[in-house]
Amino acid sequence: MLYLDEDTIVQRFRGFPDADVIQMTEMPLYTGSWLSYLGEVFRIGYQCEQRAFGRLKYPLYAWGGGIAIRKSLEDSITWDSDTITEDTNFVWRAADAGNLDFRVLNVKFRNQAPPSVRGMLQQRRRWFSGTKQSSGLLPHQYQLFLSFRMIAWALSPVIPVLSILLFLYPQYVPQPTAYQIGSVVAFSTLFIVTSIGAVIYVRDEQTALLAIPLTPLLVVLNTAGAFWGWVSPVRTFAVTEKVAPKAERVTPKELEQVNPWLENGDIEDHDGKEVLIAGESHSVTLLEDEDPA
Repeated sequence: MLYLDEDTIVQRFRGFPDADVIQMTEMPLYTGSWLSYLGEVFRIGYQCEQRAFGRLKYPLYAWGGGIAIRKSLEDSITWDSDTITEDTNFVWRAADAGNLDFRVLNVKFRNQAPPSVRGMLQQRRRWFSGTKQSSGLLPHQYQLFLSFRMIAWALSPVIPVLSILLFLYPQYVPQPTAYQIGSVVAFSTLFIVTSIGAVIYVRDEQTALLAIPLTPLLVVLNTAGAFWGWVSPVRTFAVTEKVAPKAERVTPKELEQVNPWLENGDIEDHDGKEVLIAGESHSVTLLEDEDPA
């Protein structure tokens, strides 16, 4: 069973491997907020870690907007669970029930970035809250690892803020050499993550390169929702707002411009009583006009 969100666009798909759960990678589209979209570029760079989840007994998370599940496994585990992150919760319960074969397909299904920064913050808050709520499903060693990871996630906004403050006001905080080196490494890592996301996007959308110089701001915006979920967890599910695609419409003027046998105003002035375009004669005319080379 392949599960998709209502905004998921399937691309580069050539079938499934023989596995219990197959996770598709994603590449969100711009939907109205450049900060939200560029924040997704940073997230997708970070999400490259997902390709190694098949080596773990318990994958750290799953994305329900592009995930395929073996029918027999779905019937056995079911979706009957009190959670707001049902995809990750299902995968953890499936892994707990037996030897889960989890694969990741790097097909980059397109989906929508949140249409506003507020929507992005609320989305991250739900992800953090739901993951924390379901963490009891994991064995103790995974809980310890996940706790460390989630604390780092929630406190990520502090890194660029502290780095900038220490750069502007170094006299107020003691800075041993080791601390300075560590700060530079941590700060530089954020740019590396954003650059990875930009490289993933750049073949299709060069505007993603704008994320690199904006990395400090994007890190704060992208992870502030996790901090929000840490201090004020949410327990109710909500759908991230989606943007309806604009209807494509070709105007009569555009048709007249691309079709040389139509004069200006032919379509709008046509009363519908006679044939406007005689297809065969115009096809012959087009072939005669073409360059034989």
